[in-house]
Amino acid sequence: MRTVGTPAGMALVGVFLCPTQGANLKENAMSVRAKFTCNSKIPSHGTTTVYFNAVYANKDGSRAEENKAFSDATPSGQIALSIADGKPALDAFELGKSYFVDFTPA
Repeated sequence: MRTVGTPAGMALVGVFLCPTQGANLKENAMSVRAKFTCNSKIPSHGTTTVYFNAVYANKDGSRAEENKAFSDATPSGQIALSIADGKPALDAFELGKSYFVDFTPA
């Protein structure tokens, strides 16, 4: 498993990120990383909803090692973000592109 792109102070364990010494998280807190692909953008009444699904394969249908590791841990998942039209966040997401999503206690 690769650790490239892992946030400072975190160690990759499977697809879960665990705090390492000096991590700036609450005591005993853990962070989880998932990988999602943007699959649609639907405009409606001044907002656009961007939909993401958990990765399960590469675009060619193969399951590369990284995507296989993520899909084994999180075989299903959806995220929907409603973004106000004209906001820069709307342009940050490209259809068909995958993104890492980090869940860290607030």
